Amino acid sequence: MPRIYISYRIEDANIVRQIVRRCLQTYGNYSVIANPQASLPPNIALKQHIDNLMFSTQSILLVIGPDWAGIDKYGRFKLSSADIPIGTEVRLALRSEKQVILVLVNGAQLPYADSVPDDLQAIFQLPIARLRDKIFQQDLNQLIPPPSLSNKLLYYFSLAWTKNYIRFDDEAMY
Repeated sequence: MPRIYISYRIEDANIVRQIVRRCLQTYGNYSVIANPQASLPPNIALKQHIDNLMFSTQSILLVIGPDWAGIDKYGRFKLSSADIPIGTEVRLALRSEKQVILVLVNGAQLPYADSVPDDLQAIFQLPIARLRDKIFQQDLNQLIPPPSLSNKLLYYFSLAWTKNYIRFDDEAMY
């Protein structure tokens, strides 16, 4: 069963929910990691925890919305802000030997090179998938295969458990 790590900003959480749902339907429970802070053990640094989680995956999706990169109101790269682990996730993904895919959502385009820190410029060499609004299901089918009927049934029968495992409601997300 493939395991997929998904890195994203809170603004793109609605799309990520749909990606997570498809991963769970296609690959089963425990197939996706979408909120590393929710499972952060005490006395472990977030960077180390993210590295451990990524080590246990086969693929990493870097979900890029319109506000993913650029300069923040303090003149810093958004991907360098210490309080948001996206930069850490991207750095670790680029150093890993995993399959890493950029997923452009909500009409986003690939960021300009000058809006990305120098140590993250390798993202421009990664494969790109687009999830476009008008043909979202077709694009999603190309990114993650549709589930088999048996996997779909298993998913729906396990929804009560899944809601406790993957949470998007009031948790702090980035």
